[in-house]
Amino acid sequence: MKRMRIGIIDVLYDMPPSNGGYQIYRNQLRRQFVSIMPQVISVWCRRMGHDVHYATYYGQAEPHTLLPDDLDILFVSSYTQASALAYALARIFGARGTRTVIGGPHARAFPADCQRFFDLVVGNCDETVIRDILAGHYAPGSIIDTGRTLTEIPSVEERMPELRATTLSARFAVLRVVPLLSSMGCPYTCNFCSDATSTYHAVGSEILKKDLQYIADNIPGAYVVYHDPNFGVRFDETMAAIESLPPKQRPAYGVQSTLSVLKEERVRRLADTGCLYIAPGVESWSDFSNKSGKVRATGRDKMEQVVGHFEMMRRHVPGFQVNFVFGTDADQGRAPVELTSEFIRRVPYAWPGISIPTPFGDTGIFTEYLEQNRVLTQMPFALYYKPYLNFIPLHYGAMEYYESLMEILSSIVSLRGALSRLTTRNLLRIKGIHMVQLTGVYHDLRRVRELYRLLKGDALLRRFHEGLPMKLPAVYEARTWERLGRYAELFQLADLIPDLINTSCKRVSSPASVNVEVATSSLGVA
Repeated sequence: MKRMRIGIIDVLYDMPPSNGGYQIYRNQLRRQFVSIMPQVISVWCRRMGHDVHYATYYGQAEPHTLLPDDLDILFVSSYTQASALAYALARIFGARGTRTVIGGPHARAFPADCQRFFDLVVGNCDETVIRDILAGHYAPGSIIDTGRTLTEIPSVEERMPELRATTLSARFAVLRVVPLLSSMGCPYTCNFCSDATSTYHAVGSEILKKDLQYIADNIPGAYVVYHDPNFGVRFDETMAAIESLPPKQRPAYGVQSTLSVLKEERVRRLADTGCLYIAPGVESWSDFSNKSGKVRATGRDKMEQVVGHFEMMRRHVPGFQVNFVFGTDADQGRAPVELTSEFIRRVPYAWPGISIPTPFGDTGIFTEYLEQNRVLTQMPFALYYKPYLNFIPLHYGAMEYYESLMEILSSIVSLRGALSRLTTRNLLRIKGIHMVQLTGVYHDLRRVRELYRLLKGDALLRRFHEGLPMKLPAVYEARTWERLGRYAELFQLADLIPDLINTSCKRVSSPASVNVEVATSSLGVA
């Protein structure tokens, strides 16, 4: 195989660059949200002897300028909200003769839509798949998926060129983040989550020990962020690997886990090994109680038990985020709003992450909502994020939903809430992060209020949210073009209306019999 010029870009932001009030958030937090798989693919390509150019886009410059113009192959990783920018990159580089490949969350969720813009679409993959892609063994238009979760990835030492280019490169950074995995896949089956269909695998303890020792020896002040969907499912095995380092060498770290895993003796063990931050998912007061360890509790009973659980954890670990999903089919009436708002007031030291149960294509709710005609099929992917509703909630009209969401978000940004977070015993660094996050909630609240006002005064917009067949409302069309900036000239509106019908399209796990040496995009720049 000839030596190729390969570009890999991890799209972490969904809009063109800006220098407004989000600059601090961009430079201190968003750039830290790197995905591990683009780094893995970069290492694999470098192992094969290719000329690799790796970049992340977090709003710092126009994304197409972050890579050389004369690439042979471009790999793009994107989440759904940022997919329009990913499609723009495919059109720009495809017009230059570059073979374009997309992977990541959006490719797994909506492969058929990606197929309209990219030469190849990749779901689950391994090093052999990447080697075959580089060799031209897949026909243009292929959707590639091994059908299995990856069980081993390159070491931190091998990923150092990528880490130096991203999370370790920031000047005056609050955190020097090293993303790590102790497991892949998830044992839970939450119907709103894209990890629910993946198979759980633990990373070998010797591999984890080696990575942690390398970090201790070579990255002073590192903060390890475990990207496991649920950290500690095989708790003793994982902790033994962390405890293998002498106490003074163990890097500080943060995890996402479930309350059912986080019993007191385990939380104490996490604290003793340097855990500074835990992000459990409560999700709903009426559902998913198996994850919170409150199997029989719902409503206020569950809320009281969860408050008690956080008070216990706070005795050992300084920082928390708690994740809620508002608008599931289990939510109805005032109870979810009142309980969530009360929890936020009573547990000010835990940052509340409020999500909308957006039906992504690889989730159980997508199939369910689509069959029930509850997906707003005209809504562009650029608006697949909070606060935009791309589905019809079962128990709330759009106006009632936004009114409830305003109340929850207001409880986060209230003066009382802000002062409570500033006066908690949290570390100063954690307080600073929470204050930066607060600016994002203010922005969300402004958008929710604006959407509520528009719905109140626009009968056509209300009908759209009732699921009546009609074209995309003008306000959503304008927001979509706004999020594309100068890249809007590459598209017609029809290009950005999702293909939701073919989400179960055929995938291949091995190369086609025809060897395709060059597969350039047929899409030109409009």
